[in-house]
Amino acid sequence: MYQGEKTNKNKTFKRNDSKKEIENAEYDLERARNSLYEEDFKWSAVQSYYSMFHAAKALVLKEGYREKSHFCLSIAPRELYVRKNKLNVEIW
Repeated sequence: MYQGEKTNKNKTFKRNDSKKEIENAEYDLERARNSLYEEDFKWSAVQSYYSMFHAAKALVLKEGYREKSHFCLSIAPRELYVRKNKLNVEIW
C-alpha cells in the first residue's frame, strides 16, 4: 500500500501533533504568499510545498500513522481519505 508505520495513538505521538502540523502548514502558506508578493517565486514554491507537506502529515497522523518519506505523504492521504470517501478526489 504505502510506506508507513501504524502507531499507537497514546504512545508514539501526542494527540496535538496533528494540530501542530496544521499550524506549520498555515505558517508556511502565509510565508509563501508573502514571498509571492515579493516576487521571490522560487522560495514561494518551496514554502508552498512544505505547507502541503505539513497538511498531508497532519492527515496521516490523525489516522494513527506516521510518514517514513515524502513519497508516503503523496500516497497515504489518498489511501486513508479518498478511498474511504472522507476527502473528495478533486481536492487531493
